[in-house]
Amino acid sequence: MNDREELRPLNDRDSERARLRADVQAGFDQLARGEGRTYDKTTSGTLADRIKAGGRAARSESAEGPTT
Repeated sequence: MNDREELRPLNDRDSERARLRADVQAGFDQLARGEGRTYDKTTSGTLADRIKAGGRAARSESAEGPTT
């Protein structure tokens, strides 16, 4: 294994962290613009259901493979 191959996992991790930071910053920016939503015990269940459904759909799509 050469140096470049050994550094690949570190570079991948750094890239993923940068994407996560950008996503978090985008969320903070949305809140600063007043685009946030307030959830309570009732509406948080609806939010959880939406998140679960999105995850299930994404998992289903990845299991089916690319559509070409």
